[in-house]
Amino acid sequence: KDNEDLDLSSFLSHHEEWSQDQYEASLELYHGLMDCADSYMSPKIKDALHCLDQAYRLYGPRSVICSYNGGKDAVVILHLVRAAHAKYYADNTKEEEEDSTPTRPRVIYFEHQDEFPEVLSLLKDTVHEYDLDMIAF
Repeated sequence: KDNEDLDLSSFLSHHEEWSQDQYEASLELYHGLMDCADSYMSPKIKDALHCLDQAYRLYGPRSVICSYNGGKDAVVILHLVRAAHAKYYADNTKEEEEDSTPTRPRVIYFEHQDEFPEVLSLLKDTVHEYDLDMIAF
């Protein structure tokens, strides 16, 4: 399949609100990561989440953007960002507030003409599965 057949703009959502299912799954992921019992991984995970928690505190959810290209490192970062994004909303909004519905986590992808169709397919599936707000350049 030619890369032109997988136009990224065709799968980018245009709504702001994050689905309740993905918000809850991501919040559960946050708590699962924080409860990690592995003595080697736990401090690294907690440090990463703390760094993201501080970025969300300082800059807010609309200004934290994850670069995502489908690679193994980017996948790890994506899930950490999803978790921290959900935790930010859990800690900083009240149900009775008008704007308490979380916005979708923001990700950015830098397009290039030689990208494998499988990567573009993965990007599309990931955006859909986790209800992400992807910007492609």
